[in-house]
Amino acid sequence: MHLHAPPHIRCPACRRMVSFDFVQIVGELALLDCPYCSGVRVDQALEQVLARN
Repeated sequence: MHLHAPPHIRCPACRRMVSFDFVQIVGELALLDCPYCSGVRVDQALEQVLARN
């Protein structure tokens, strides 16, 4: 089988199609580092930390 583009997976957070290049295998876990929503998640986590203090 010959693919003209890398395979993609749908991000569960933002529902966009992301290349398998952003999937990292850590032990038995597969982690998706979505380029579209990863910055948004970091910003939301920072807001939650600041709201607690």
